[in-house]
Amino acid sequence: MGIDWLRASHDERKALYRAVRAMMREEALSWDAVFSAALPRIVLGARYEDNFRAGRNSRIHCNQIYRWLLAQYPAHAMRLDDELGAARAEHGAGWRDWLAAHGRYKGVSAFLAPEPPIGLVRIAAPEPLARPIVPLGGGFYFQIEAPFAGKVIAFQSLGQDWYALPLRDGGMDEEISKDLNILPQGSGSDQAIPFTDDQHEGRHGFAFLLGSGALIERIAELAANHDGALDGATLDGIAASVMDSAAPWALRRINLLFVK
Repeated sequence: MGIDWLRASHDERKALYRAVRAMMREEALSWDAVFSAALPRIVLGARYEDNFRAGRNSRIHCNQIYRWLLAQYPAHAMRLDDELGAARAEHGAGWRDWLAAHGRYKGVSAFLAPEPPIGLVRIAAPEPLARPIVPLGGGFYFQIEAPFAGKVIAFQSLGQDWYALPLRDGGMDEEISKDLNILPQGSGSDQAIPFTDDQHEGRHGFAFLLGSGALIERIAELAANHDGALDGATLDGIAASVMDSAAPWALRRINLLFVK
């Protein structure tokens, strides 16, 4: 299985719908027959097919539907894997090239709440893996060194997928001053609540784009309205928009390891 359906994008869920629909035409099956077989004992609403067609149905349901398709109609599942694999290879190349060419593993570090560790960075091929090792459920902060005042927006990777990382309640971006900044920041006199992740073990990548308020707000608009992984076309659009900007910008990267 090439796609992690528990993290599938809207476009990937729509592609699953098309694959199931194609199978149904060949096998002369109804949606009632498909849903009763793939999602037994689950009560579905009257508009479930419409939500599935639009890529808005549950990722858990998509995972079950795909596994049923793979078990019962493997040729259709394999064609879907090929389609989505080709789409991923085609889209997102601009983003990956941009990260590799312009991301700098300096000017950003992480520390556990409440106290920072000593000895922040060690080198691990093929990319730097920074300290500290973060326990699942533990709080942590980032320290960003900014060459100018402006705004910052953050992205997080899990495996090959990239997600927007909100930096404050109600918004994705945050204002920064020149020199050192701690993320997340507190609101007024409030103490900042640290980042935490209590579910995903392993290597996480983080990218911080620093720039003018106008540039970062434009990037935030491109990344908005995604409740899952950013699709390749959106990522490529973000990279292209930054490269087209005449305003100064900087890209900071860091990789952290999360363990139980």
